[in-house]
Amino acid sequence: MTTPSEESPVEEVVYELEPSRVPKPIPVALEDLCKQTKFSRQEIRIMYRGFKTCLERDVRTIFCSRYKQRKP
Repeated sequence: MTTPSEESPVEEVVYELEPSRVPKPIPVALEDLCKQTKFSRQEIRIMYRGFKTCLERDVRTIFCSRYKQRKP
C-alpha cells in the first residue's frame, strides 16, 4: 500500500524575492518625434493629452469597480 505522498510527490516552489527587471522605455525628444512622425509639436501634445486623459479615466473606472465590490 502506498501513501499519498508517494503517489504524488510534492513540488517545491521557489519565488523570486527580487522584482523582475523590466527595461524602462527611453523617452524620445519631442523634436525627434516630430521628424520621425511628420506631426507638429502641437499635434503630438494634443494626442498625448488625449491619451493621458483616457488612460486616467480608464484606470479610475477599473479601480473603482473593483474596490466597490470589496467589503471593508
